[in-house]
Amino acid sequence: PLVACDWADQIHRRGVATGLVACYLDATRALAGVATLAGDAAAAARHAAEAEAIRAEANATLWRESVPSTRHAPPPGPAIGHYVGWRADGRDFDYFETDSNCRAIVSGLADAPRAAAIVGFMRRHRTYFLGPADGSPPAAKVCFGDYEPADLASIHERSGDGRYHTQHWG
Repeated sequence: PLVACDWADQIHRRGVATGLVACYLDATRALAGVATLAGDAAAAARHAAEAEAIRAEANATLWRESVPSTRHAPPPGPAIGHYVGWRADGRDFDYFETDSNCRAIVSGLADAPRAAAIVGFMRRHRTYFLGPADGSPPAAKVCFGDYEPADLASIHERSGDGRYHTQHWG
């Protein structure tokens, strides 16, 4: 089963986050591999089955065919297949996040058709995501319709001292 995260990252996520689920999937598959190396076939099978359950539930919970939300960019066109940034309180936070969607591909969370949809969207918007070919600003973006510095400051203020992951935890 999916596990809600409590990690306040750069945009203060809560609930089930695609990038973290992809890491959870990788870790669970790694446990299956370690169990295999240790000669524990039952544990390997159990962890492999758990990884498949994580993958299936994550695809049902986090994959959307929709127009991603944006904050500081026009809508990116027609609906596309992508993983939402995160889901909490029965609501999708439906941003196209480069890191989360690429992590979904690398981890195997995304099957071939989902990976093709993600890569296709990134190719169509490559200048937005990667900046101009000559390397001039703007630099690469993590999210389509990326946050402005004022948005990040506001999020930081809502997080509070000691609860934001880039601060000293004391």
